[in-house]
Amino acid sequence: RQGTIGNMEALNEALLKLNINEETKKEPLPAKDLEALANSLSSPDIAVQSKVAELIGELARVKKNRKRLGRVSGIVKNLHQLLRDPSVTTRKWAARALGNLSYENSKMITKIVQLGVAPDLIAQLHSDDVELKRNATGAVANLASQAQEDSINTALIGAGVLVPVIELLKSDNDTIQYLAARVLLNLADNESNQATIGKAGGITALLSMLQDSEFQNVQTEAIAALSFLAEYGPNAIDLAKNGALSVLLNYLKDDDADLSKASYDLLLVLAKKEDVLPLFLSTGVAQEILTIIQSHDDAMAVKTMVLNILAHLTINEDIMLVTYPHLKMLLELVKSPLPDSRYNAAIVLANMARNDTHSLALMEAGCVPTFIELMGAEDARIQHVATGAIRNLSIPVQNKRKMVELGALPYLIKLLSSQNAHVMFAGIGAVKSLMSLRENRDSFVAEGGLTKLIALKDAIIITAPSDDEEKDEAKPKDRRVQYEAARVLAILTEDDDKQDKIVQDDGLGLVNFLLESTFDILHSEGTRAVHNLSLTPAHRTAVAASGVLDPLVTLVTRAETAKVKSAVLALLTSLAADEHCKKAMVDAGLGDILEALVSKGETETTPNEAIEASRQLVALLRSNNSGATQSESAESSDKGKEKA
Repeated sequence: RQGTIGNMEALNEALLKLNINEETKKEPLPAKDLEALANSLSSPDIAVQSKVAELIGELARVKKNRKRLGRVSGIVKNLHQLLRDPSVTTRKWAARALGNLSYENSKMITKIVQLGVAPDLIAQLHSDDVELKRNATGAVANLASQAQEDSINTALIGAGVLVPVIELLKSDNDTIQYLAARVLLNLADNESNQATIGKAGGITALLSMLQDSEFQNVQTEAIAALSFLAEYGPNAIDLAKNGALSVLLNYLKDDDADLSKASYDLLLVLAKKEDVLPLFLSTGVAQEILTIIQSHDDAMAVKTMVLNILAHLTINEDIMLVTYPHLKMLLELVKSPLPDSRYNAAIVLANMARNDTHSLALMEAGCVPTFIELMGAEDARIQHVATGAIRNLSIPVQNKRKMVELGALPYLIKLLSSQNAHVMFAGIGAVKSLMSLRENRDSFVAEGGLTKLIALKDAIIITAPSDDEEKDEAKPKDRRVQYEAARVLAILTEDDDKQDKIVQDDGLGLVNFLLESTFDILHSEGTRAVHNLSLTPAHRTAVAASGVLDPLVTLVTRAETAKVKSAVLALLTSLAADEHCKKAMVDAGLGDILEALVSKGETETTPNEAIEASRQLVALLRSNNSGATQSESAESSDKGKEKA
């Protein structure tokens, strides 16, 4: 600092001799000292500039130094100039300084890109000098860490970063390979780059490096990059077709925890891609996974991981068929004391139960009591999967009666009060599957299920919480639960002996969810339920008071199919025979709505039959004062006063 106002020659000589000891590397330096050093980059002596770049690169390894140096005016511009110097040594130190200054420093990355440094950094990747390539690759990797920013991503891709980086994956230097993989990993975090990297040969190059490298950190980084790239479907298929599945399964069994975990994560990504699932089978990897699960030699951690992968694979029908012969093993695992093993084995069995033949076999194998017990588990994940399995097992007609005999209903009814929307939804689905048998419906009501079901109309069903929201109340309600509960109730309205109880407990309020929904099939089921309940004349007063007439009236114009519209008109015509219902329809303006419908004439959703039904209903509504429109009622009232 003193030299800048004194003898420049002495200063330059001192700088050239300056080295940084280990203690200085660990501690931040005063801002004034760092500023004076950075300003020396403008020295006319190229040797001094190179030395200062070296020193800055070393000092920038300390976070506070990095921040302070980043605030020095002109530091990036001066280092950029050094990147264009003929001297390899000078460029080497400039690249290192820029790399360390940009490490975990988004402001510096933005500045470097805005000043147009990226193309010159990328140009260094073609150098024959190993140190220069290593430093430049590290710097580019840091810039790519902000590739989610469109301006930074465009600058890097536009400067042709992919070709040299993919070529560096073949380097003999493991550090360069590692850093090149990190560049692709960071770029692939931007979804718009995933297809581009795959087409440029990034998938093949990373997979080759993974198999050829002897360094576990390089292999782990390659797998991490591939995990991002595999999110794009065609990349995932390319990976599987080029032998990645068996390679990854081998690495999953590796003693190195990081390499094993990275392999597992990528296999999970691939197992969730529907188009990749057949390749798990054709390459023999699905069969190898089953062998590992059965093995007594492999570690429990490995078995747990592959069992989770199998849970995703058995969505595929063919893999499920290959898994079925291992039923006994899976039934043992579902009773495991390890929660993850129980959970994943239950998923596999639940997937297996989607096939009717397997579902019958599972029932015969005696797995239902185990699933019933798991429905009472404290872990909501296990509850959810076990309930889903019960639902699948309840689909074949042959299983429905036996399921109730084995005691599933009390557990399912209890889940109607669950605090977990997913568990509750699965429970209602299982109940719905069982309700096709009259005797099961009787048992459901006798066990108190009807009361619990109707109570769901007032339940606040909260969607699954997210990390960025503190209060559940801030999230929207999950109406799926009420929709499915109302569909179960609609089935129960088919039984005459249950209708009184449904009306008394305000079941019509639950039916409202069907009528107010945006789904045609739910409108149809809701209309049918109201029809069933209104067949008893005494129930029609309750229908008028329940509020279901309002959504029925709107369905006259809102229904998306002629079938639903005709059913609604038929129901309203039937209900209009009741004075309370007729008055509610008049108050809702149904007469005017129907007249407007008639005036429009025949349409796709309003055939001639519906138009004629509308005319008849209008006539019925206008037939007397109690059926008059609001304006007619008011006029009649005024005349009455004059007469008096």
